[in-house]
Amino acid sequence: MLLFPAQWLMGRLSFAWKFSVISSLFVLPILILGYGLIEQVNQQTKQAESEIQGLYALQNIYVLIQKAERFRDLSTLMRADQSESLRNDVKKIQQAISLQITELEPVLSAFDSEVLLNSQQNLVDAWQTISQGSAGAQGGVGGQYQYYDGFVTVAVSLIADTTSVSGLVLDPELGTDLLINILTLQLHKATKNMGLGRAMGSYALSQRYLSSELYDELDKAYLGLTADAESLKSTFDQLPSEYAEEIAPYA
Repeated sequence: MLLFPAQWLMGRLSFAWKFSVISSLFVLPILILGYGLIEQVNQQTKQAESEIQGLYALQNIYVLIQKAERFRDLSTLMRADQSESLRNDVKKIQQAISLQITELEPVLSAFDSEVLLNSQQNLVDAWQTISQGSAGAQGGVGGQYQYYDGFVTVAVSLIADTTSVSGLVLDPELGTDLLINILTLQLHKATKNMGLGRAMGSYALSQRYLSSELYDELDKAYLGLTADAESLKSTFDQLPSEYAEEIAPYA
């Protein structure tokens, strides 16, 4: 009964029109499926481009973090060492950080993300405060270190925002997920504890005296690095073999 109108219509059409109608019925679903496939490919291509852009941004962010950590460690040491050589080193790294922040701006702006724009502004504000202020010279050596580490923390927060906006954090591959976890969480903890041990050790050597505060800070660094090593080893053990082989020389 439902097909009767269609049968009646087909019976009144010429052979050419019947052929056209039948062809359309076959071609139309193919066109719809083809359009859907093209859209899916375009989305995957855009996602891949965004992830590649995210990796490039992460590379620039880590250059900034490395410089920020060096600035933190040297600035902490300045509490005990006011030599001209150390002052020059701090000044050079300050200039390098300012330049890196400037170079990072167009990289993050390319995502056209309000989240990254806000994070970038927070970074600029934090750097202006810490590079122009003198609060870091107050308090004990532990407080000095934590003060300058505040800027490092702001820089590190860019990693999570970038991986989220670029879509890297949504990658379904287990290896990618584990590597993102290393980048966003574990690596920063390890480098922070390494910097703490380096800064406190250098400070103790310059003072030629190990105070109770320095002892506590060095003990904190040791315990932190021990935990970091175990955490990283656990993550490396979970990595697929192809990932593990690539990073083995650096582990």
